[in-house]
Parts: sequence; C-alpha cells; structure tokens
Amino acid sequence: MGKAYELMKHGNPSVRTLSKCLHDVILRDLEKCQLLDKSEVKSIPEDLRGLVPQEDLYLVETFYSVGASALVTTDRELYKLLSTDQNMSIRLRDDFLKDYLVSL
Repeated sequence: MGKAYELMKHGNPSVRTLSKCLHDVILRDLEKCQLLDKSEVKSIPEDLRGLVPQEDLYLVETFYSVGASALVTTDRELYKLLSTDQNMSIRLRDDFLKDYLVSL
C-alpha cells in the first residue's frame, strides 16, 4: 500500500491521477482488494526467498498468502526470476491485459 500512496504525491500529474484512480476504484473496494495483517503473511520457501530481490519479497509473500492464481508485474527482471517456478504463475502486465480484455 505504501507504494500506491507514494504515487499519489508523484511529481507527474498523470501518475497522481492514475494513482488516485487505483486508490478509489480498487484499493477501497473490499471485493477487489484484500488487505492482510502482518500475521496473515506466509513465509516463502528459503530457496525462493534467496532469488527474489528484497524490495519485491512482499509481492511473492502476498501471492502465497492469498492463494492467488497469478502475479502480474511490469518488472521484467522479476518475471525472468520467477517464470521458471512451477508453483507460481507470473505474467507480464501487458500480456495479462491482452488476454484479460479479450475474455470480457
């Protein structure tokens, strides 16, 4: 949540607008956003923990904690690191959106 709130103060007006939209449309909607208490966050396997950059650990921990069907990211390096993990479905944002929008 911290990253989302920081973007609301971004210097670029377009980024601020999109961040506020994210907050209003998704983060405040309990059907679209699940907030976890720290006690609900599951630890990930040590071998995986060693692969994931520290700043991205929360994404993988959240993926496992909520039983997500996919992790969607714009981070190509994270995608490369995790795309070979059999226990995780990771998608690049643009690829995910193409498939998602076609399915509507």
